[in-house]
Amino acid sequence: MNETVYGKPLKMFDVTMSARKKVSETTSNLRVAVRVRPINATERGEKCTNIVKVEREKMAISLNKKSFGPFYRVYDSHTTQTEIYDDLVSSQIKKVIAGFNCTVFA
Repeated sequence: MNETVYGKPLKMFDVTMSARKKVSETTSNLRVAVRVRPINATERGEKCTNIVKVEREKMAISLNKKSFGPFYRVYDSHTTQTEIYDDLVSSQIKKVIAGFNCTVFA
């Protein structure tokens, strides 16, 4: 079936079914990661402390001794943008190139 968009033929990615199957078998449709943000300058000046604790072994966070999770990943306030990109986003680029839709938002 030849589909068109705005009267132009729709070009399909040349991706084999085995490649699509391999990607889909190793992923789920939705992943939620949580990053506890660092204390900002104003908060440091007011001597504030972080009240959210990261429980890496449980993939959860806790607030006032109440646990929330589990999440796909949890990151503390010392995690860099580069570490999060390497851990979460870079693998999604390969999937986009393989023809899958992907959204990352923060």
